[in-house]
Amino acid sequence: MINKNINLLGINHKNPIIPHFLKYRKKLYFVLCSILEQNKSFIMIEYKPLVGEKLTKLSDVLPLDMPISLMIDPSNLCNFRCSFCPTGEKSLLGEYKRPKGMMSYELYEKILNQISDYQKGTVHKIKSLLLYKDGEPLLNKKLPEMIKLAKKLNICKHVLVTTNASFLDEEYSEKLLNAGLDSLRVSVQSLTQENFHKITRTKLNYEKIKSNVKKFYELRNKMKKNTQVIISYVDSENFDESIKSKFVDECEKFTDRVIIHPVMGWTRSEVYDWRNGIKRKENGELKVCPDPFSRFTVNFDGTVSVCCVDWSHGTLVGDLNNETFSDVWNGKRLKEFRMLHLQGKRSEIGPCKNCDYIKDKKSSEDIDGICDKLIKLYS
Repeated sequence: MINKNINLLGINHKNPIIPHFLKYRKKLYFVLCSILEQNKSFIMIEYKPLVGEKLTKLSDVLPLDMPISLMIDPSNLCNFRCSFCPTGEKSLLGEYKRPKGMMSYELYEKILNQISDYQKGTVHKIKSLLLYKDGEPLLNKKLPEMIKLAKKLNICKHVLVTTNASFLDEEYSEKLLNAGLDSLRVSVQSLTQENFHKITRTKLNYEKIKSNVKKFYELRNKMKKNTQVIISYVDSENFDESIKSKFVDECEKFTDRVIIHPVMGWTRSEVYDWRNGIKRKENGELKVCPDPFSRFTVNFDGTVSVCCVDWSHGTLVGDLNNETFSDVWNGKRLKEFRMLHLQGKRSEIGPCKNCDYIKDKKSSEDIDGICDKLIKLYS
């Protein structure tokens, strides 16, 4: 039985029309997948968002006095070395001299208190706090306290953590649930033990990962918490749809949602093939990246990147160790960055020049048609 929130298509079982088609939904899903694979005229298909029930049409709400999404990286260290992730390429990180470490709780507390105070006087509010970026967030033992503080300060509507679940034992699970975590997304790198070893370049057991998720799900139910459990499979293996279907059937027994998505793109795509040779579908590409206008990303060391996939830390526009959130969000460096995009000069920015990630942006994030208006507003 395909998951009640069918991956990719974002179909929700609570829709009154859907129950009439439940017995046929798996067949419908894979037929539609086949159509999408073969028909290149489908441009920017909308998906069910990871957070909330609907996507925000960015062109209707800009300019924002607060970002829609706030990402803070608890740790850019990782025990996995996934072949499709920049953090797995140690030599490349060394070449770009990317720093490594974990965010201190003191710095995190300082940042959230600033945001909390500033947000009291704004029209817009942060929708989601994403506690992950370049590494494995569960490596930071202060993560439950970070979640708890965000909930206490009412920073946002939804707190989400993405993890590889290798450290998700019962003790850690209980702490995350008690902290008030809204969603736990587990990233699965392979559907077989052999490929799991090859892709993650670890000796960890794939079945153990699934067992950790299952136990988390069972503990959540036992504790009567509302944390959503999501499994997200990065489809880097080109498996037959029947194998993916079997995976969904198995995982929906101990999750609330299963997502299958293609290998994502990154900034600086010219320096490494992050897609491992897998060709993308020919989707439309935005001229202006929406992220500088709607998101705020804090690296583990307090520096601020414009983009959540800025693995090289090449889009830095501030440092919250010695600047305030307001200084950066409304500051000169971010303003100049936005203007380069609006003026069609994205190629002048190193990480943005050959960015692959922008090709996956959704139509709800398209602001190309209002560039002239935004240039006046952000001048």
